[in-house]
Amino acid sequence: HSNTAPANLNSTVPLTIAENQSVGTFVGEFNATDPDVNATLTYHLVSGVGDGNNSLFTLQSNGTLKTATTFDYERNASTYSIRVQAKDEHNATVEGNFTVTLTDVFDNQAPGAISIQFASLTENQPIGTVVGKLNAVDPEAGVVRYALINGSGSSGNQFFTVDPTGVLRTAVVFD
Repeated sequence: HSNTAPANLNSTVPLTIAENQSVGTFVGEFNATDPDVNATLTYHLVSGVGDGNNSLFTLQSNGTLKTATTFDYERNASTYSIRVQAKDEHNATVEGNFTVTLTDVFDNQAPGAISIQFASLTENQPIGTVVGKLNAVDPEAGVVRYALINGSGSSGNQFFTVDPTGVLRTAVVFD
């Protein structure tokens, strides 16, 4: 009796994963068809063209693809290439390349590393004299707005103003 190789290897859903999910998160399911009656198919990640990111995933023999790492959209690539094989019980195979897409989750991390590009502060200058420019880095590359606030270390706020872009100016004439 002759054996026919499996065919039509596909994912049952688009292969996407949201960032910051735990290891073992479900990504998708693979299936293939085999014209042979009662064929038993198993699924594997295999070496070959397009296998560049196989190590970041696990594929159960039933075709369930899961993550093997935690992905971070801001620090990692947004697409990953894997090579999948469906094999019947007589070792006839079909292989295919698939792309897994990482999606961004808005995680709104606080800006960090605030600094000031200091100009100078000389006495007897008019109110509104530029003292310097504040600068902070936002991990999501968003727009950072600046304001003077009350709290620990705010006792000198009354002597200055800051605009939303971070320009720090005098609010009094220093003597």
